[in-house]
Amino acid sequence: MVNRKVGELGKQVLWFEINLTQAIITMMWSCTLIYGSMALSLLRKDEDLPLRFASKIWAPFLLKGAGVRVKLYSAKKIFSQPIFIASTHHSIMDIPILFKALPMPVRFIVKKELSFFPCLGCFVLGTGMITVTKKSFQDKVSAFSKVERLLKKGKNVVCFPSATRTPENKFTFHSFFFEVPFRLNVPILPVKIEGSSKVIPVGTFKVRPSIVKVKLGTEIYPNEFSNRKEMTSHILKTVKDL
Repeated sequence: MVNRKVGELGKQVLWFEINLTQAIITMMWSCTLIYGSMALSLLRKDEDLPLRFASKIWAPFLLKGAGVRVKLYSAKKIFSQPIFIASTHHSIMDIPILFKALPMPVRFIVKKELSFFPCLGCFVLGTGMITVTKKSFQDKVSAFSKVERLLKKGKNVVCFPSATRTPENKFTFHSFFFEVPFRLNVPILPVKIEGSSKVIPVGTFKVRPSIVKVKLGTEIYPNEFSNRKEMTSHILKTVKDL
């Protein structure tokens, strides 16, 4: 019994050391890449360059360091652009997972708190991510206005319509997230993430190796529905069936 407890304690200490090392390396790597790509973006006048860096370099390195393998399932390789991507959300790792998996540069709708983090905040604000505070109506109005401007410029936007992380077997979508794409008739891509909750379980910062599946549906066109609520129900059903 004592030996078992000692073994468990040793295992916890080992995982703590591994996760601490991962965190330090991740922070150093992220800061170097973010500031470097932002500077290069200004020199080349290419506002999507940091997003491509995130997709091709930052996210793959981060996920490999965490022991995460991403498997992509998609019936198509080329999608309409601009496109509004609606994804399930189960882990703080979902953003790098989607950066790696999605075949196009994307900007996310994220919590405003992310913009306050050193280095990460620079990337969020510098690349034109949409920040929103859950309880602020004014923030939501401003966010939707920014989403509209991005879509009209031909940029792709990712949102988590559940508004927060949820268990993988239980989630719902809020229809107000689809107000802009519905009005502009921008196609919506349903996405289902499976396995990301095992990488960093909710309420912890313990990183564990895992296989994550990202399943892409086919575009859904708003003009095929009479109202936003009907469309949201269809999107939710499509995601559950993926």
